[in-house]
Amino acid sequence: MLTEKGRAYLLLAKVRDEWHTFSPSQRAEVADLVERLSQALRREHSVATRQPRAAVPLVGRVAS
Repeated sequence: MLTEKGRAYLLLAKVRDEWHTFSPSQRAEVADLVERLSQALRREHSVATRQPRAAVPLVGRVAS
């Protein structure tokens, strides 16, 4: 069973491998989603060492 981060990694690898097949608008949308994912992971990393938090699925943090 993969963790949320493991699933995100696999999806990013698939995006990387299929990037050449995306239209310009799809590339822009994917770039926006990857940036949001990056921001969520940075927040998770910086907050994880400061205080305990309730477990929230990665998708829930990215979608907010």
